[in-house]
Amino acid sequence: MAYGYRYGSSVSERKDKGKSLIGFPESYCIVDTETTGLSPSEEHIIEIGAIRIEGGVETGRFQSLIQPPKKRSYRGKPVFVDSFISSLTGISNQMLLDARTEAEVLPEFAAFLGDSLIVGYNVGFDVNFLYDAYERVLGKPLCNDFIDLLRMVKKLYPEMPRHRLQDLAEKFRVDTEGEHRALADVIITRECGKRIQKDILRRYESLEAFQMLYPKSCRLPNPVIKPSKEAALSGQHCVISGRIETISRAETKALIESLGGIQDEAVSRKTSILILGNGLYGANKPGEKSVKQKKAEQYRESGQEIEILTEEEFFTRIRR
Repeated sequence: MAYGYRYGSSVSERKDKGKSLIGFPESYCIVDTETTGLSPSEEHIIEIGAIRIEGGVETGRFQSLIQPPKKRSYRGKPVFVDSFISSLTGISNQMLLDARTEAEVLPEFAAFLGDSLIVGYNVGFDVNFLYDAYERVLGKPLCNDFIDLLRMVKKLYPEMPRHRLQDLAEKFRVDTEGEHRALADVIITRECGKRIQKDILRRYESLEAFQMLYPKSCRLPNPVIKPSKEAALSGQHCVISGRIETISRAETKALIESLGGIQDEAVSRKTSILILGNGLYGANKPGEKSVKQKKAEQYRESGQEIEILTEEEFFTRIRR
């Protein structure tokens, strides 16, 4: 149910629940659920839809109705959902009468999902329902980290009066046929996600630059970078000025060395590349040049070939 509803229990009430992250992974699982209502503690899942993406390629789909506990009976027949939910989703009581129970479906879904990063729209809603269902049926919590595209949409398009999935789909002219069914909503979410990434690249030049708008604690770590031969740093001496925020300083050093480069602490006549980190060290103020940058510029003026790259320029280059 990806359409912007508020949901109940907070993260602190669900021990070991995954983190809400901001990022653009190559491998993940887009997930959506339909439910009998809004409260995970009182209502139940009636449908799960998911698409698994590995290395940017779709590798599997999952879809199943789930018969929830009966709410009441009407004329001798069980009532699983009220008329509002049935009208919204198109899932009837008759369809649920023939559906499998969560005890039958959850183990299959858990095997399909595995430890994949979850992606969705207003996906905290779905994660809370799945977390409770996991504990109830599987006897363990759902610990997968997740990315909520709604968080990005609110940052990117504050001018939109509403930020529901159907509003975003309308903005991007994405086909919404079958909306409010789990797998259909997953497909809509995937298409909208592609357009969000294109818009971010148009506005911010890099996905990493957009991630910088969020606290470091919720940024998805960048995957291991596998640069082309043209991007190799074989024999080049690299120096970092300031604090690298894209990945840790230790990871940056390991990356440079994995590309055949050498990381030095000080600028010298051997230096080939000076990387200007986004974070400041020492007494430097924003906009001021560091001692290392001033020294590199002096060497360059004297004829030495030294490239001075921002953090974003450096990581963009080695990804080419």
